[in-house]
Amino acid sequence: MLLALGASVNVTGGDGKRTIPLDKFFTLPADGNLRRENVLKNDDLITEVVVPASKFGANSTYLKFKERDSMDFAMSAVAAAVTFGANKTVSEARLVLGGVAPIPWRVAKAEAALAGKTMSKELLAEVAKTALQGAEPLAKNAYKIPLTETLVRRALAKIGGVTA
Repeated sequence: MLLALGASVNVTGGDGKRTIPLDKFFTLPADGNLRRENVLKNDDLITEVVVPASKFGANSTYLKFKERDSMDFAMSAVAAAVTFGANKTVSEARLVLGGVAPIPWRVAKAEAALAGKTMSKELLAEVAKTALQGAEPLAKNAYKIPLTETLVRRALAKIGGVTA
């Protein structure tokens, strides 16, 4: 959700103080270092999480699916944030998937599919498919694709007042 809302972290370390937007914070294993999940250096310390005042705050939600009710990692999660224009058309959207990649995964193509449109059950189904388009599951987790599509539909339906 922090990524969807445009948050950043303030960091203090050997190189001094700096601010890192969360969309630049996480790293993929393919980026060269399998032992790192983020851009922090060994002597860096996060001193503050900054969530800016956001036009997305009023129309946002976070949904996750987990196997147990107790504290458990999400098998899949969706953070959705939307701004509306005239006639309840979507002005801008942010959609971030969790539990489906090594990092929170923002799906710009699905965000663009919402822009300028009025939410409907059909649109939500289309956006959910777009969000997972090209997903390549591992051998035993293909179930995450339909699970995550459902979470995308439900999150956007919750924001848009649409029956999913």
